[in-house]
Amino acid sequence: PSVRAMLEQVPHQAVASLNSQVLFNTNTPEQWQQAQQQF
Repeated sequence: PSVRAMLEQVPHQAVASLNSQVLFNTNTPEQWQQAQQQF
C-alpha cells in the first residue's frame, strides 16, 4: 500500500514547503511497519 492510500483512510492535512530540508519523518521503521499492517 502507498502512503497516499493510507492517508486517505485517516484525517490529515497536507503541508507544502519549498524547502524539503524542513520536513522530516518522526516515525520509526517499526511504527511504519505497524501502520502498514493495519491497512
